[in-house]
Amino acid sequence: MKNDVLEELDNKESLKPLRPYIYIYIYIYIHGSLKKERIQGYDIARSFAILCVVLCHSVEMAYSNVPYLYLGQASQIFRIIFFTIGRLGVPIFLFLTGALTLKKQIDTDEDVLRFYKKNLIPLLITIEIWNVLYNLFLSIMNKNFSFNILLENLFFLKQVDISNMWYMPMILGMYIAIPFIAKVVKNFSVKTIKIPILFIFLSSFFLPSINVILYNIHHIAKYNLIIDLSFLGGEYGLYILFGYYISEGVLKNIQTKFLLLIFIISYVFTVFIQYYAIYNGVTYNVWYNFITILICTICIFELFRRAKKLKNKKIGELIKYISQISLGIFFMHEIVLKLFGRVMQLCNLINPIKTIIFFIVTFVVSTILINLLSNLKFIKEKVFLIKE
Repeated sequence: MKNDVLEELDNKESLKPLRPYIYIYIYIYIHGSLKKERIQGYDIARSFAILCVVLCHSVEMAYSNVPYLYLGQASQIFRIIFFTIGRLGVPIFLFLTGALTLKKQIDTDEDVLRFYKKNLIPLLITIEIWNVLYNLFLSIMNKNFSFNILLENLFFLKQVDISNMWYMPMILGMYIAIPFIAKVVKNFSVKTIKIPILFIFLSSFFLPSINVILYNIHHIAKYNLIIDLSFLGGEYGLYILFGYYISEGVLKNIQTKFLLLIFIISYVFTVFIQYYAIYNGVTYNVWYNFITILICTICIFELFRRAKKLKNKKIGELIKYISQISLGIFFMHEIVLKLFGRVMQLCNLINPIKTIIFFIVTFVVSTILINLLSNLKFIKEKVFLIKE
């Protein structure tokens, strides 16, 4: 169609004055019709990830009333099992970041600036809005407001005192680097890139995992690589890189049953190491630089990537909606959880039941609030950063 119209333009002198407008129309028509369809596997992954984040913080809230070492065995195991599931959320978000942003074609200065304008700046604005909202919320909760602390938060000199906000300065830093990493992964083979990947893995995953057993639990020795690799992005940068390569199909030849088996073994070991720490009188909550968390999330992200389109359209639409509002839930759930936590202090319930109630109520209420508030365009686009 495009070539036919252009040929007609060249043949008819009477249409020459209209050429610029017709070209614009063709551009809009072609690019609009080629708009990429949402990948449902990624929507499932994002929805799962935000559920994990809410679950992780629900576990922490429910068990905040007693030291872990004083818990009964059944309660300890429950906490570790569900806390570990919750820890899978952030890596999956990072995988998605790599899968979606490193695919972008970035070749010129204009491409970099366009990426910053469309991706970095909107995220920065949303984070700053939440820095203000969280400060106001905390000042009401604690009956104390500090303008100096607000300024420190706004200029990223100090993290706002909300547990999820450690993620925001990290992801902003990653977004600054992503245009250049996108250029690197498209111009160099995995064979070349695996050299820095190996050093990041050794420094940010292998040695920290060894240190958990040797130092955190048994207090024997602690080993760190003294080569300065901070320029390479650490464990979070590696998650983003792996997300890109997984999305490119580097694991496509591994059978699904083997991925499931590796996931189960890695997950069980992650649970075991935390229980083993408690057995030795040490509280260890697994972090994202533990090697089996990396393996778990690699497996499950590849499984999400392979997911076939759901036949049930209603479930598919629900998953798509949760995926679209996932960032809003990421911010909103902390306020809901803290407010509801004060109510639950009055209830004499066992911690596993508290965890389940926290999780369900926090997720449902956060979703309802976002649905209501996002009827206002500014809140939808700036506060929750909801994209169609």
